[in-house]
Amino acid sequence: MDSDKEKFGEENKVAMTLYEFKQLCINDQAQATWDDGIQIGFRQQEQEHMILYRLDSFYVEVRYHSVKNEVTAIKSFISDESLQPYFDTIDISSLL
Repeated sequence: MDSDKEKFGEENKVAMTLYEFKQLCINDQAQATWDDGIQIGFRQQEQEHMILYRLDSFYVEVRYHSVKNEVTAIKSFISDESLQPYFDTIDISSLL
């Protein structure tokens, strides 16, 4: 019997570790993030957009410059402290 992943056309993927991710070049980090990451946050500082993803057991922040139309940096981390800038962007008013 086919697994649920096979039924939906998903491959059996092995989870990537943070160490393995950091060994990739920036282009491969970006591709892995876009292919397998789940977007969980967004913030902006002037012309730079920061998009937060969850990828396997760690987080990835992709910095994108809107005028230059390019990824300027990719930061990967496990620490919840690095999530702090995103806490201010979460609107919980509808939950109160």
